[in-house]
Amino acid sequence: MAARIWKIVDVDFIKYKIEVIPANDGKKPIFNGSGGNIHKKVREKMLEILLNKNVIEGCNESGKVEISELREIFTRFQITIPEFQRPLIITVNSVQFYTFTGTRINRTLDFLFQDLLDDIKYNETMSMFELPITINEFYSVIEKVSKLLDSIDTLLENVLPEKEKFFNLPKWAEYLDNEFKQKIILTQYFDVSDTKIFLENLKFVIS
Repeated sequence: MAARIWKIVDVDFIKYKIEVIPANDGKKPIFNGSGGNIHKKVREKMLEILLNKNVIEGCNESGKVEISELREIFTRFQITIPEFQRPLIITVNSVQFYTFTGTRINRTLDFLFQDLLDDIKYNETMSMFELPITINEFYSVIEKVSKLLDSIDTLLENVLPEKEKFFNLPKWAEYLDNEFKQKIILTQYFDVSDTKIFLENLKFVIS
C-alpha cells in the first residue's frame, strides 16, 4: 500500500474488509506470531555474503555494520564450498554449530539432538546449535543423528502424546488422530529427506 505504514482500526469478518488509517504516531509496527520458514538456499546465500568482502548494493548503514561484524567472525574460516562446508566454534564448555540451512532442516536436527542430549540451545535466527559437549563427542552425535533419521517416524510416534505443543500444530489438528498429526509434522514441520542430504554432504570447518 504505497510503501507506507498503516494502522488497522476495524476488521469486518462478514465482508472480508479491513479498515486502515496512516500510522503517524512514530511507533514501530508490531507483528504477532512466529516468523515464516526460511529456505535453505537463503541461508546458503547468507553464508556466501559473510565469506566475501563484496559491497552489497542497497544496504543501509546499520545493515553494513551488522554484516561487517559478522564477517569478522566467519571470514576466518577456510570455507571454499559454502554449499556443504559449515563453521564450528569450539568453546571451553560447548561446540557451536552454525548450520546455515533451512528452518525445517534445523527443526529436524533439533528434534534429534534433543533425543540424544540435554541442554541443547537452538537459535533459529542465527541458524546455530550450541551443544554442551567436546568436539569428539560432537562428531559422534552427528553420526548418531544420521542413523536416527531412518527411524524418526517411530521416535516421533513415541513422543508426540507428551510433546504435541512443541510442534506448533494448527488449531484444527486437535481433531485428528496421532497418525495424521504425525504426517503433518513430517511433511510440513520437518524435512527428513533434505536433512539426510544435508548430513551426507556436510563438512565441518574449525577456525
